[in-house]
This record gives sequence, structure tokens and C-alpha cells, in this order.
Amino acid sequence: MSNPFRDLPEHHPYADRAQDYSTPGYGAPLSGNPLLAPAIILLLLSVLTILMVLMSLPSQFIRLRAIGTSTPEGFGTLVGFITGLALWLVITVAIAYGSISMMRLSGYRSACLAAILSLIPLCSPCYLLGIPFGIWALVLLNRPEVKQRFSP
Repeated sequence: MSNPFRDLPEHHPYADRAQDYSTPGYGAPLSGNPLLAPAIILLLLSVLTILMVLMSLPSQFIRLRAIGTSTPEGFGTLVGFITGLALWLVITVAIAYGSISMMRLSGYRSACLAAILSLIPLCSPCYLLGIPFGIWALVLLNRPEVKQRFSP
């Protein structure tokens, strides 16, 4: 009796092929990423800040209705308040996007921008909590071996 499985190929045709992780970018494994810890913490703090801003919107609208816009001072206060809140939200979203870039090793400029923005006390996610993690990320981003891992 002959063996019917004798002439099978050595490689299993349905097995996952090993990925080449030598090139930087989206396919790189997360375990070898030195920016993973500060990026996750900055992302969590950014999401927490965005949730806090969104949860405070009803009370902010009540405050806005109390501002009298009939005077130039009242109108200036209203415009400044809305502009400041919108700018704070945009900066926090930019920090969240930059921290995702750090995790994926895909956008060096956005990762650096997120680290620098998180150093500014009023722009930092959760006010002062993001500053040490922004410093940590910026120190890691300035290392040559980390710069090389980012995809262009």
C-alpha cells in the first residue's frame, strides 16, 4: 500500500505567511515600538479630555446664553469663549492623532507635533498630566534609531 501524502509540498498552502517586519510603517509589530507606552498614555489622556469637553457642553451652552451680546465686551467674550473651546478641542484631537502616529510609526512630524503640544500646560491633555509623557515621547522621538523606524 502506498502513502498518498508522500508527495505533498513542505509548505502548508493555507498557513499564514510570515510577514516581513524589517520595513517600518503600518505592518511593524507593536511590541518592538519604544514609543508605545507614551503614545498609549497620551492617546488615553486625549480621549479623556475630549470626553470631558463633550460632557461639559450643556453647561457651556448655559454659560453662553448668560453672556449679553448687546455690548462689544459681551460679544468679544462670546467669540473668545467659543474660539478658545474650539481651539482646545482641535489641539486635543491633534495630540490624539499624533499619538496614533507614534503607535504606528507612520508620521514623524505629527508624532513630534503631538509631543510638543502636550508640553504646553493649557494644551496638554488633562492639563498637566500629559506633560511628563510628552517629554518622554519627545526624548524618544529624537533618538536616531527611532527616527529611522518611521515610514516616510
